[in-house]
Amino acid sequence: MKAKIEKIFLLTIIPIGLLYIIFMLPTYAPDESAHIWRAYDISQGNIFTRQNRKTGEAIGINIPQILIDAKQENLNNYDKLKELLIKKTNYNDTVTIYSPAQSYPFVFYLPAAISFFIVRNLNISIIYGIYLAKILNFTIYVLGVLYAINKTVFGKMIFLTCAFLPMVLQQAVSISADSIINT
Repeated sequence: MKAKIEKIFLLTIIPIGLLYIIFMLPTYAPDESAHIWRAYDISQGNIFTRQNRKTGEAIGINIPQILIDAKQENLNNYDKLKELLIKKTNYNDTVTIYSPAQSYPFVFYLPAAISFFIVRNLNISIIYGIYLAKILNFTIYVLGVLYAINKTVFGKMIFLTCAFLPMVLQQAVSISADSIINT
């Protein structure tokens, strides 16, 4: 029975998660833009929130302009997504923003930061980095739930049921602290 539940989980969660990744446009999870900005800042080596030494207030972070163009209000159909995927990201064309997620611990954003580091160094569109980050977060989620199901002596069906809740799945494929926390 133990191996059956794990197989059921893997055979169903992977296609469902991939559908979520494909059909949920970037930035459509709650506050995902702010979390993307935080992850991008971490990918540049800023693991702690920078503060003004005199006032103690947070200093804005620099992100590529394309991340503003990819906000939910602007990126509202697949034609616009296609345009952003084709458009080369100019990593020197930056804007300074203040992210509500600036003070979140860096460890929650390591998968996304790694993906942004990779695409920035390969000089390809940051939108590919967003999708890579979603895939990495989802992989960590699947491995974490699989571990929980495997190690739990009783209540395996509770983990299985909770793993398929729509809001949990949405967060598992998003770039946010919640995807790692829920795992």
